[in-house]
Amino acid sequence: NGEEAYLISEVTLEQQIYGATWTEADPERSEDLSDIRTFEQVESWARSFLETMYSNTQCAVSVSGGSVMQSLEAGSCDRELDTQQRVQILGGYNTGFMNTTFVRLTLQPACFQSEASLSRWTEMSPIWRHTPVMAQCSSEGGCIDVLSEKSCRTSDGQSLALDTIDNISVSSGSGVKYNFSLPHTELGAHQMHGGFVFSFGTSSAEAMSVLEMLVQDSWFSQKSASMVFDWITYNGNVDSFAYNSVGFSLLGSGELQKRWKSQVFPLNIGNGGGYMRK
Repeated sequence: NGEEAYLISEVTLEQQIYGATWTEADPERSEDLSDIRTFEQVESWARSFLETMYSNTQCAVSVSGGSVMQSLEAGSCDRELDTQQRVQILGGYNTGFMNTTFVRLTLQPACFQSEASLSRWTEMSPIWRHTPVMAQCSSEGGCIDVLSEKSCRTSDGQSLALDTIDNISVSSGSGVKYNFSLPHTELGAHQMHGGFVFSFGTSSAEAMSVLEMLVQDSWFSQKSASMVFDWITYNGNVDSFAYNSVGFSLLGSGELQKRWKSQVFPLNIGNGGGYMRK
């Protein structure tokens, strides 16, 4: 089923990540994924990407003998009910199917530490980055291990000590805390590498609300070591799932690396997906 897998990947990954464009000033120009060099640009990309991903969100309503799709109006779909669920549709036939989230973000914070021993440099930079220089944090382990090896802080001074990292508030003065997953022990982070995990929810409004929180807390900056956005869809026509991810890693050199992939696999592996037969 190579052809079907390729076409599904085109619709659920390539068209989504490259279809996200935005306009920059000075000089005025249009940019896309290929132009991204900084986390500040990742913010612009993420805003356009999320708008695209959630643009066709409908309400699946259970009826006698099956289900029907209805247009999603504000407050019209109650996911708390067993008979209703928001679904996101990509390319007409690929749907998000989880009840509480569609796009997920795993964010690994960069480790900064005060270096009193390097006093001759403190006037230029009172803190130094200790995240592994060559690590591609979005796809490799090790970028969270440094948090247990050093007295790490974020670039704006918040402690990243593992015993208190869950006490970091979402936005200044908020009573809501960040959700941190340790590597190799919890399933909440991308590839179990560890990090802060965020759900963008099942509607455009929820996605934009989470994005604004991340912007307000300055995560689209050197404060982050990596970000991975991932999502999964199901195509009933070929009985196959598609798992997609796009990751950004800020190397010690200052280069922002980008990686993306799509994995398509049938629900019934032995049968190779469900084809219509007469």
